[in-house]
Amino acid sequence: MVCAPAIVQTPGTANCTLSLQSPAPFNTLVLLSSSSTSLTVPPSITIGAGLTSATFTATATAVSASTTALVSAPSQSASQALTLLIAVKTDVTVTSVSCSPSTLTGGGAGACQIGLSGAVPGGVSIQLSSSSTQVTVPAFVQPPAGSTSAPFIATSSLIDHDEKAQFIANLGSSSAQTNFSLIGVKPVGLACAPTTLQSGSPFNCRVTLNSGQAVTPIALALGSSDAHVKVPATVSSKAGQASIGFQASTTVVRANQTITLSAGFKSSAVQSTVTLTPQAPVLTVPGLQVVLPGKAVTFTVSASDPAGLSVALSIAGLPPNAGFNPNSGTFSWYPQATQTGLYIVHFTGTNLAGVSTTQGVVIEVTSSTPVISMLANAASFTDDGCSPGAVATLLGTGFVKAGAKSAQTSPLPTELNGLRVKVNDAYMPVLYAGENAVNFQCPQLAAGSPVSLTVESDTGTSSTFSSQMNFAAPGIFTLDGSGKGQGAILIANTNKLAMTPVSGIPGQLATPGGWVSIYATGLGPTDVKIASGAPAPLNPLAKVTAPLDVLVDGQKAEVNFAGLAPGYNGLYVVNAQVPPSTLAGSAVPVQIAVHLPDGTVALSNSVTIAVAPAGN
Repeated sequence: MVCAPAIVQTPGTANCTLSLQSPAPFNTLVLLSSSSTSLTVPPSITIGAGLTSATFTATATAVSASTTALVSAPSQSASQALTLLIAVKTDVTVTSVSCSPSTLTGGGAGACQIGLSGAVPGGVSIQLSSSSTQVTVPAFVQPPAGSTSAPFIATSSLIDHDEKAQFIANLGSSSAQTNFSLIGVKPVGLACAPTTLQSGSPFNCRVTLNSGQAVTPIALALGSSDAHVKVPATVSSKAGQASIGFQASTTVVRANQTITLSAGFKSSAVQSTVTLTPQAPVLTVPGLQVVLPGKAVTFTVSASDPAGLSVALSIAGLPPNAGFNPNSGTFSWYPQATQTGLYIVHFTGTNLAGVSTTQGVVIEVTSSTPVISMLANAASFTDDGCSPGAVATLLGTGFVKAGAKSAQTSPLPTELNGLRVKVNDAYMPVLYAGENAVNFQCPQLAAGSPVSLTVESDTGTSSTFSSQMNFAAPGIFTLDGSGKGQGAILIANTNKLAMTPVSGIPGQLATPGGWVSIYATGLGPTDVKIASGAPAPLNPLAKVTAPLDVLVDGQKAEVNFAGLAPGYNGLYVVNAQVPPSTLAGSAVPVQIAVHLPDGTVALSNSVTIAVAPAGN
């Protein structure tokens, strides 16, 4: 037996329902009783054949002291206790009920108010009821003496279907009501990125809900139209979440295939499509090839395809007098004395689906004198040239005769391992000098200034290499020094890389909302002028003058510092917060974007960090 309200302001009534465990086999008479003379009920009710319940009204007369009465159906072992509140004589009546907002989506709370015809005396209780089980209101409201209105809160932990509800307020014989709209929580959007990807790679999706007000977790059912895309069976929200992310995995396809993903809750569902492309062929190429003029360099390139498709080989950047057989994959070359320097030959494998992979082989034709082949960013190894105070790398051959050496003194020397770098008639600080690479610190010149570089060493003097200064040429350092993969990015205030821990390398997963320190070069001028070769000061800190963004998985991160790392030459550090909505992954992309004075943006290389699931 259930009666509502269970607390009755006398005089007043309560609506009661008696329910059976199974349908009545025939019209069934059930006797009723009340333990108090102040509460009357019908002597009996009849539950019709085939029905499971019947309703009746319990009527309370005015009581002089609050009391409890028990309504019973002895034959069914069912009862309900009602609290009868003391009657307060007043001519004030209920005139209105209103709520703002008058619609509740998904869950949460709405502020409502009962209007009264005048000021009430103390002790008045106004009965309240809701016609919907999805939203609750107090059983009664007791406004302070002298009040002409009575506020109350309508609450719902979860609204899972649309419904029209009524809130009814009773005071004595007066009554007022208001309509309240309940809109069930439902998915309204499903977005996946990327929408086109190579099969075999994972991708991320996000479901958007029409409300983040529900305080009860919502389990969404996920689906895929094809077995080549696998998604979790369900994904659950947390309290207050208006969107939910998940990761999908894929298997290899032999041709382009568009697959539909779905996310649903109750009767509502949303869809999105992704297109899987065949995987790229796998090329096997040799590493660095070193050869003297007049000697032969020969090697073989091979290709395979994950889906078993046939692969055709091609070449770009073939040096003069060199040959390549695409059927056997054999490359051969006898370089001439005039062909000293570095050569990058690019090999491409293309499968029957038209998907290709390209890899380069570096061939160094050595020389007895220095040869500059490229001026690169020391972090990204891209051909970005110099920016003020940045660390740059000269790639070439014949720079030094002896083994490589790194600078051990501060300020940095302008001569190291018998080698000097001259830029526009001035010698630059040198950090590293090896046979094929030299790291030096760029001069403090204005953007657009011409740059003429030469290398002087025990092996001779190189030809002049011409370039020009950039305002900024951002590059993020990486763990393996390649400019790709795991970035030189630490968990803030630790010595741990933001990566999955492995033996011998301190590592820790970054957390959504946590802070990381990104180490880079080429972020442009700073607000503190530093002498050539001198390390960056601690006080004051040298901050970059140009605005920059840090992008984590494509989302802008909050940045609280960007400038030179104290005690180092040309090394910048950027402290950034991993966006709270970042999805977990072992290779989450990170990039720096520097906003240049001309309105354009200089982008760094894209590196990765490992991010833990939210809440870990």
